[in-house]
Amino acid sequence: MVLAIDIGNSVTTVGLFTAEGELRFRATFSTGRGATRDQRAIDLTQIFQLYGADWGDVTGSIISSVVPPATTALRGAVEL
Repeated sequence: MVLAIDIGNSVTTVGLFTAEGELRFRATFSTGRGATRDQRAIDLTQIFQLYGADWGDVTGSIISSVVPPATTALRGAVEL
């Protein structure tokens, strides 16, 4: 599965796609420019739990962003 993340000025959108390109889930949370890597890891973990997804199934990720400080924290969270 592929984790797609779009970091906007106000909202960050996260989607998980199957190998066939089907959207497994889509979720949003506040971008929060001051969030740390650990805070973003918690956000992602909770979203995965909410939708019954498994981090072990993620084979790749892509991040699109217009907020460089938020990108650094979220990238670190994904790499954990």
